[in-house]
Amino acid sequence: MKKAIAASLLGLYLLASPIKSLSQTVSGYITDLFDNQPVPQAVVTVSGLGSGITNDEGFYAVGDTTNIVEFPYVITPRKTSKVDVFNNIGQKVGSLDNLIEGSNIDLSSVSKGIYFLRHFDDRGDIIGHTGISNINGNYPAALSVPDRIAENNSGRKINSPMDYSDVTITKEGFYDRLTFIDSPESNVEFNEGLIPVNDSFLEHMNTVLGRNEIYGSVRWPENVDPMFKIWPYFIGNNQPVSQTEIDKVITAIDTIASYSDELFNGNITGQYEIVDSLIAVQNAIYMYWDSSIPFNSGVIINSNNQTNEVYNASIRFKFEGLPQNIFLAEGIKTVTASQLDSDVITPSIFNFSPVIDYLTQDDKNIIKANNSRAPNWKSPDKTTY
Repeated sequence: MKKAIAASLLGLYLLASPIKSLSQTVSGYITDLFDNQPVPQAVVTVSGLGSGITNDEGFYAVGDTTNIVEFPYVITPRKTSKVDVFNNIGQKVGSLDNLIEGSNIDLSSVSKGIYFLRHFDDRGDIIGHTGISNINGNYPAALSVPDRIAENNSGRKINSPMDYSDVTITKEGFYDRLTFIDSPESNVEFNEGLIPVNDSFLEHMNTVLGRNEIYGSVRWPENVDPMFKIWPYFIGNNQPVSQTEIDKVITAIDTIASYSDELFNGNITGQYEIVDSLIAVQNAIYMYWDSSIPFNSGVIINSNNQTNEVYNASIRFKFEGLPQNIFLAEGIKTVTASQLDSDVITPSIFNFSPVIDYLTQDDKNIIKANNSRAPNWKSPDKTTY
């Protein structure tokens, strides 16, 4: 048996050994972005390669799928605890529980062909799919399951300025998706999530994220965990605020951090410190009090106008005694680099009528969409291009 080679690709850990021959093939899974369920019968078109249609598990393959991999690599999402293996007609052919680094699934008895894996967390919830483009059935599929992948696995695709291929995905009931991948020179795995058609939600999302036909939204860099810096004074007169106010800020930060794995790919850990000055540094969110602002609270986002990426931000409060939900709402707006909506959908953490102290499912979906779409993309999904 060939020796496995450990490698790291964009923060995703894999095990692989030499491939018999390379081909230009793009394959992967198309899912509902919000519930991670497979989207069957979606048409995936890769410029220069052709089109493919997803099967019942959302798997597709475009291009030359005749070559086979002797020892496939398998990417496992963070927090995977169980993997099931299926063939391309939906039959379960293997399973592995209690995954550890270097675990193998023995597929030596299966026939040559295309296989896919379904990943589960320790609660039994599906957290991802992975395709094995082609295997020859004589070698085990190796799984790499690190304790923690520091870089996130959000599936973001950044538009390549030079050599890229268009990928269009269409499926009735979902918004058409146009994105880009680096032009494939070999077998490429590309997974994507589609947004279900809901025009009022799409309008709400684009307003919150500041996306339109002219400007794209801004966003924190992909792997940044911003530091919350609390300056417990009023700017101008340096009057201190009470411990009660500081506790409200810390509670809001802790609440935001509780959504880290679910919505922020583990990047928002809620780190904070009490500071004695307002010296601006990168990757920081400053929180302080300012009686001169015209509203009860407000957010300032500072970003690079070339990359649309945030480098720091601040949250200001006009006076003491604001309710807890104000602190949470402003904190969520800051870590998502979002803005208030004009009450297209209520209730929402992104609206102030009324301010709520929790995230609705639509709010969570907005954050998921923001994490999966490039910052300079004018609209996450459109029905025409």
